[in-house]
Amino acid sequence: MLLEMGDPPHQSENYWTVSDAFQGTQVFGSTGSGKSSGSGKAIARSFLESNFGGLVLIAKTDERKVWEDYAAATNRTRDLLVFSQDSHHRFNFLNYEKSRDGKGAGNTENLVNLFWSVLEVADRRSGGGSEASYWGRALKQLLRNAIDLLVIATGQIDLSYLYRIITSAPNSPAQAVDDEWK
Repeated sequence: MLLEMGDPPHQSENYWTVSDAFQGTQVFGSTGSGKSSGSGKAIARSFLESNFGGLVLIAKTDERKVWEDYAAATNRTRDLLVFSQDSHHRFNFLNYEKSRDGKGAGNTENLVNLFWSVLEVADRRSGGGSEASYWGRALKQLLRNAIDLLVIATGQIDLSYLYRIITSAPNSPAQAVDDEWK
């Protein structure tokens, strides 16, 4: 049993079990009705107290502190891995996609589309508009070529190397053949 719902007497139909948790849980309510501070908190703490692992994605900036507090209250602080700009943890999503098993893994076009999706999300978050189709196609071709070059050269994909390849490329046909530039 993870949680008991309702008041005693203790009846099995009032228990929320591990099986229930794996079948899916939804919490409904209007703004301010206590979804996060009530049932959401109880479910989160129950998972942590039962040594469950999981992935928590947050949208509100203050939500990270809430989960850090949950982890502290359940003696799970050492288990908490935070991926953020100020954290040393990173997830190389491009290298994961290149290295994973299964259909489409490592396919350059899939890698370009994944990177493109991330760029589009970042652009929307920053309030930018959509790119003209010519420039979008040009950027995709640049990414395609740079990803292939990096994979051939190193067998991996690293964003810092991808950036260096793109920014160090010649800016003109003349520069590409200029011995002094090389």
